[in-house]
Amino acid sequence: MRVVMTIGQLGTISSSIDYKRLKKWKSGLFQVNGAVGKYRLPAKAEGMFWQYTDDQMGKAAPAKFDGDILVLVTNVPLEANFYMRRLTGNRVCISLYGIDDILSYHNIPIETFLLTKLYEVAIVYLAVKASGDRLPTSEVQITHDDTRGCIFDMTGDKTEIAVSCRAPKVCDECLYKYHRQKVSMDDLELANRELKSIRQSVYHRISRYIKKHPILAITATALVTIGLNLISNNLISWISSLLNLA
Repeated sequence: MRVVMTIGQLGTISSSIDYKRLKKWKSGLFQVNGAVGKYRLPAKAEGMFWQYTDDQMGKAAPAKFDGDILVLVTNVPLEANFYMRRLTGNRVCISLYGIDDILSYHNIPIETFLLTKLYEVAIVYLAVKASGDRLPTSEVQITHDDTRGCIFDMTGDKTEIAVSCRAPKVCDECLYKYHRQKVSMDDLELANRELKSIRQSVYHRISRYIKKHPILAITATALVTIGLNLISNNLISWISSLLNLA
């Protein structure tokens, strides 16, 4: 049985998010259900450095929702500067604060980042559901400190999110960890197969390649331009010859 998630939005988000892509995403592990609800943030952040605390987010988020998990997207800094906080009552808050700029620089769509987090939450939920529990709050660490390109990378340095999003996976250690926690290996392997299909658009892949190899890209562009000019000149000459013969 798939995990049913409802997505909502806390406060105003400046970045454009294609929620339809998240809803249409075909997964055997989870599904995104219902319309995107929008909720107000408290007027003032109560945490250090203008961060919104888990308690504030928990009060701002609805306690009742359709499905198994409520995922709220926001644009404000969260407690301890995390980009994702697990609240009480199977509710999760994901912040794009400082993340959208990193994703934009590396030409990674926000939806790709969000999908990797949905897989992470779904796997953890399956693990706790087997024992009748709810999602653990962020007081319980579920990630590993080093960055492996795994959806369970801690990415304390947020710039490393790009590494975790380019070719997302569940690493071998996490596979065995969650299998021991009663998540079926079939579901874990299914997650890895589906994560492989999260690919950047052709535009984003080309943009990323140009950023990585600017000289090669400029050279290729120059060669293509020269080639097109030669072809067009020869074509014009050929057409002129035909007209003269006529």
